[in-house]
Amino acid sequence: MATKTANDAKKGKNILKYGRLITIASRIGGGSGDPCNNAKLKTAIEQAKKVWNMPKRILKGAIKKGTGEWRRNLEEFSYEGFGREELP
Repeated sequence: MATKTANDAKKGKNILKYGRLITIASRIGGGSGDPCNNAKLKTAIEQAKKVWNMPKRILKGAIKKGTGEWRRNLEEFSYEGFGREELP
C-alpha cells in the first residue's frame, strides 16, 4: 500500500510539473497550440512523454489553458440580508 501511495504521489507531481510547463510554453509561443509552429511547446510535450506517459486529455487541457480557450467565466455578485438588529 505504501508503494502505491508513493507512486501516485510521484505521478501527481509529474502531471502538475509538466502540465504547468506545457501551459507556459503554449502561452509564451504566441498563443499557438500547435506543436509544429511552437518549438517550446513541442519540446515540453516530448519531455512530458519521455518522463511519464502523460494522457492526451491532460496534454490537451494544458494547451487549452495556455492558449486561453479554456477559461472560466467569473461573475461578481453580492448578497443582501436582513436581520433583527442593525449592524453598526
